[in-house]
Amino acid sequence: MGATRTLRYWVLLAAAALWLAGIFAPVWAGEAGRLLHLFFGTVCHQIPERSFHWGAAQLSVCHRCFGVYAGFTAGLLLWPVLPGPARVLEQRSRLVWLFLLPMAVDVVLPNQAWDRVLTGLLAGFPCALFVWIAAEQLGRRRPGPLAEGREPALDNELQANRAEPQRSVP
Repeated sequence: MGATRTLRYWVLLAAAALWLAGIFAPVWAGEAGRLLHLFFGTVCHQIPERSFHWGAAQLSVCHRCFGVYAGFTAGLLLWPVLPGPARVLEQRSRLVWLFLLPMAVDVVLPNQAWDRVLTGLLAGFPCALFVWIAAEQLGRRRPGPLAEGREPALDNELQANRAEPQRSVP
């Protein structure tokens, strides 16, 4: 995958930036911030002792989730300028476990806030590359049989009949 930044890339980056802004909403958005905090409660435990606070306001996600989302956004910003490593990770996708392993170890060991943020950053970083690749692939999809008005089962049957050689009955 090249480092070309298409409209899909910019939309993805804007969505990630808005997601991060939503995490800080309790600090600056008043009642809307409270609603966003409730929304983020569906994807994060939001335990106060495991979340950052800005003044009296608790951010909308815990340390680890903040790290994952920040790592994802950083990944979207950095992968285009790191085409070599991006190509290696794309071709050898199992290497993503190297980024996830520290978080798995950190979950079972005693840890501090910045440990959780750092392991979240490492986990979120490669995810951005794969989501970006998927978004670009979705944009290149060719229309399938339904777009042409044919039934997929019928299309598959036609393909199978063409592939099988005709046999004569004695």
